[in-house]
Amino acid sequence: DMQYVDDTSVHQASPSLKANVRYKEVTGFISNLLIHQILDEGTSFASETAAQPFIAGVAVFTKVMRDFNYKGTATYAMSSSMLQQTSLNDPYGYIAELKLLVETASRL
Repeated sequence: DMQYVDDTSVHQASPSLKANVRYKEVTGFISNLLIHQILDEGTSFASETAAQPFIAGVAVFTKVMRDFNYKGTATYAMSSSMLQQTSLNDPYGYIAELKLLVETASRL
């Protein structure tokens, strides 16, 4: 169960998404309720953590690659742009390889 909160009259850091999830322990019989609120702190996408552009770039790439119904206006170029903003340490070259994969997929 998810609820979107759309109230512009509230101050910053107000809940913008509330997710109610029920789960059971592996050997349990009791359903536990987990409530998590995601806060909108009003920060821009560019000021987020170094991992944000990477995560968003991967998400966009997978939606476009699978031609997901709810991809909206997402494109390979959008994914590539987000991945180029990534400043994460890449000692094994995985991020560079993903960037190359996105570029290759965009030309197909």
